[in-house]
Amino acid sequence: DWCELRGSIALPFGSGRRCYLNITASGRIDVTDGHVRFRHGRMRVGRLSVPRWLVGLLSSGVLAQVERDRHAKLLMEAIRHIELGNDRMTVEYGRVELPPGFVSDVFDRLRPTHDSLPTIRLYVLHLVASPERFADEESRFALCVVEAFQLARRRSQKEDPVLENRAAIFALAILLGHRRVESLVGRAVDAEVSSEALHPFRAVPLRGRANWTKHFWVSAALALLSNQFTSDATGLLKEELDAGGGSGFSFSDLLADRAGTTFALTATRTEDAARAMQDRLA
Repeated sequence: DWCELRGSIALPFGSGRRCYLNITASGRIDVTDGHVRFRHGRMRVGRLSVPRWLVGLLSSGVLAQVERDRHAKLLMEAIRHIELGNDRMTVEYGRVELPPGFVSDVFDRLRPTHDSLPTIRLYVLHLVASPERFADEESRFALCVVEAFQLARRRSQKEDPVLENRAAIFALAILLGHRRVESLVGRAVDAEVSSEALHPFRAVPLRGRANWTKHFWVSAALALLSNQFTSDATGLLKEELDAGGGSGFSFSDLLADRAGTTFALTATRTEDAARAMQDRLA
């Protein structure tokens, strides 16, 4: 079956606005015994059509790179069948034995750049510096959001608002979601931060449910580290595990996951969207 793939690449220039290059490619994908074959059709970069010979050269290079990548190769070898439809792709795969360190290696690739970690730390320290502001437990979720995005709006007068919103969301995910988010973004809570300063951010309720707060912010962080599908799938997997012997499958938990994912993607989609979110929340 022929499929069409669309994507955008962020360009490192533009007159104060984020610029993107749109790419559309069509072709046929076949996976047999872990080997990917792509029969190319057409490709457009922006408004320009790419010659077929160049498409073939590019696709061959990309597929060779995929097959040499140990992470991709291990997963591709488990695929038994792929079926493409008009609006969906169905993948049938077998059991995968992941070697030690495989998952952490994958998440290392998704980490924010090293340069962003000081900004995340700045937001964390800003929030924990005045815990008395969050005395009202029922309002604590909203107060933390307001405090973080007030800072984001101030800093965005000189800095990139998308990067500021990302840092604010990661900081909130570490404090309100789960400290293990640090294993994905880097150490953001300095050793000198006392447990007393962190106490107001533990078990913060959202409409009476502290686990909804954790679902919301962890999903928000995962959405920024990967994409909406991965974040949604992670939430769904957690609920399936709960249904198999944990606390039980919860559609409300999934709604909190989806809300966090949608929030993070909306707040960081474009520079204009980032500023609009800052104005709304600050």
